[in-house]
Amino acid sequence: MRFTFFCFSTLLSIFFVISDVDCALKNNTHQDEYSGIVASVNDEIITFYDLESRVQLVLLSIGSKVSNDARAQIQSEVLHEMIDEKLKNQCIQKSMPKGGWLPRREVKEAVNNTIGEIAKQINKTPEQFLEFLKSKGIRSNIINSQIEIGLGWIEYIKARFAKNINISESELNKIYAAVKEKLTKESYFVYRIFLPTAKQSDESSVAVHANNLMNMLRNGADFARLAKQFSKSADSRNGGELGWVFQGQLSRDEEDALKKMAIGSCTIVKSRRGYYILYLRDKRESGVRSFTDLKIVQVIMPFSEAKPSKDIVDPLLDYINDLRKNSSNARTFIAKAKEASILIVSDQMPAVLESMQPQFRNAIANVSVNGFSNPIMIEGGILVLCVLDKKTTTLKEPSREDVKCQKTNEKLSLFAERELQDLRKKAVIVIDKKYSRPR
Repeated sequence: MRFTFFCFSTLLSIFFVISDVDCALKNNTHQDEYSGIVASVNDEIITFYDLESRVQLVLLSIGSKVSNDARAQIQSEVLHEMIDEKLKNQCIQKSMPKGGWLPRREVKEAVNNTIGEIAKQINKTPEQFLEFLKSKGIRSNIINSQIEIGLGWIEYIKARFAKNINISESELNKIYAAVKEKLTKESYFVYRIFLPTAKQSDESSVAVHANNLMNMLRNGADFARLAKQFSKSADSRNGGELGWVFQGQLSRDEEDALKKMAIGSCTIVKSRRGYYILYLRDKRESGVRSFTDLKIVQVIMPFSEAKPSKDIVDPLLDYINDLRKNSSNARTFIAKAKEASILIVSDQMPAVLESMQPQFRNAIANVSVNGFSNPIMIEGGILVLCVLDKKTTTLKEPSREDVKCQKTNEKLSLFAERELQDLRKKAVIVIDKKYSRPR
């Protein structure tokens, strides 16, 4: 089971982005601009309003400021993503089974989960977030549509191509034996963004896009959110999280890069299929076969400005330390923190100690159950981690069924790429020259 450790420094950075979104939307209030057509896909149009609304959502979800060049690149990528969505939707509508691709309740649940996740990122309830979108002139149904098309496309690909995938027993035996053997070797906890180059002419624009994403990461953007927005591989749904990977599971280029990377760093890797951006969350020596499950609560004292002086930080640090000193355990500390209006207290959340960034892992490695860490200085505030539960679990070997599912999903991803390429070739796509940046 995999858990992602959510860092509140990213949440805080989103507050600064909201002000940028406000300004962008206020500067685009003319109806003719909103209703202008930027592209058509087989006679279905995409308006400026549609495009700008999606761009604003992307900026919100990224969680950091971007340069004008990066914003232009994001706009271009979002437009091409919307074009692909039109193609996917046209395709799945033609092949729609009588009962739909998925039960409506599953689609609704996925939509609600996504809205809840975005809302939490900007410290709002789902209802407040929807009101926020409405106040900025953004229709919430753009989220619904994006999710529904994505889910329908997955089901369409499975229905059309799963029957063509045959993994023989001998092939499965070979893969399974290799996986078991690799479990004893050094492993890496990896996140990945994949940007394909479908044809040689894509090379330069995709390289620029990869470098823009790297700049966003250097400026504090959250890797998982960028992966969800821009990565073109199946793991994008998990924020690009591959989990613990072993030698032989990734390409030679990726493995060579990982061996040279420091924990917590990112790098770009060029391959014959495109560009990968790798984030190395952690590295584990060979033979390590256990992990520590945690239940934690994060308490943060936010800074009122991006780079506060020592005169501002020291009193806040004293306040946190006094609160810790007067709390006998984590639950008492959390209760006191909730009473203090200047502190942010997260919900209880799961985490895996070995998968945390070293800064946080080291802070609570020796903290007992119902204890709390020393104050941790992070970008945007002061963090205290409260440990409510801790349990060591031995890693299980993947089953033959797990290995078969992984291999099947890899093959389905290739079928999906080829199917989308075919749809693009057959489509009549017209893009306004103002937005027809090379891709």
